[in-house]
Amino acid sequence: MTAEEYIQQEMAAGRRAHCHHGVWWHSNAIGMCRPMLPFQLLEPGVVRPSWRHSFLGYSHLAPAGSPAARRAFFWVYDESRLRTYGLDSLNHANRKAVAKAQRGGLTAARLVNLEPWWEDLRALAMSMARRTHYNRPAEYYEAHFGEWQAALRREFSKPGREWWGVFSAEGRLGAYMYSVLIEDTMHLLVTKVHSDFLPLRASDYLYFSMLEYARDLPGCRQVNTGRGSQAAGVDRFKAGHGFRPCEVGEYTTYAAPLAFVLKKTWEFERRHSAQACGAVRGSAGYRRALTMARRIAPADETNEAEAAPANSSDRSGESA
Repeated sequence: MTAEEYIQQEMAAGRRAHCHHGVWWHSNAIGMCRPMLPFQLLEPGVVRPSWRHSFLGYSHLAPAGSPAARRAFFWVYDESRLRTYGLDSLNHANRKAVAKAQRGGLTAARLVNLEPWWEDLRALAMSMARRTHYNRPAEYYEAHFGEWQAALRREFSKPGREWWGVFSAEGRLGAYMYSVLIEDTMHLLVTKVHSDFLPLRASDYLYFSMLEYARDLPGCRQVNTGRGSQAAGVDRFKAGHGFRPCEVGEYTTYAAPLAFVLKKTWEFERRHSAQACGAVRGSAGYRRALTMARRIAPADETNEAEAAPANSSDRSGESA
């Protein structure tokens, strides 16, 4: 789909957005904005969202080397290598992982309907929540099953999405991924894997199947699987499948009062031991503030690597 079609689709689904300086911006939080299009590069200081939608701040990606922008990396599979993608494109460990998945009876196929799979999908979501402690707790998917089900149905109904699943020999859905092709780039949006399927290497088989599909998809010239330097295992996993780090800039600016608070949060984090104020540090609000503060902290004070992640590996990590 075109960029305009994607934007109109997201707005029709209820995503808050506005156009300013020729760019569509998404209100990702109260008073905060970022561009709607994934992987859109903008020069810092040239465009910005409307002030009334971004009175606390905004952020966007920028071309590599842009002034006032921090370094960031995304894992990308470019067209020159995508056209010849296959088992030989993987490193030794990942080839073994795909072979293990096939020997274990796993199969990969497009998901054309969610309705037969709700029990598996809920079990998968609960497993992810317990393993990663990310987003909602596992109990949410039981207590608010109807709410979650409706939200996933809305996402599934969006045109142009590619949903793929990995199934056991017994017909159990143990992993899924969905993506969207915008202009010439396939963006891998979400990957979910049940813990029971990790030893079977469902992650490797899911990525392998999706990249094979993207290789043969008309109009697809590259695949973007998201930000690098999340965790060493995730980066190893993506490198093992042939993705290479693509350097970009990331520009973030906050309103002065908020920037002051975030600066003090960052100073507190650096000056006190990990055991100090454990209740505060464990709160969702503090973790969110720390994430925001890291975006404007001096690069030499963060844990972000100043060099690109390695683009090859002799080990395979599992996707979260």
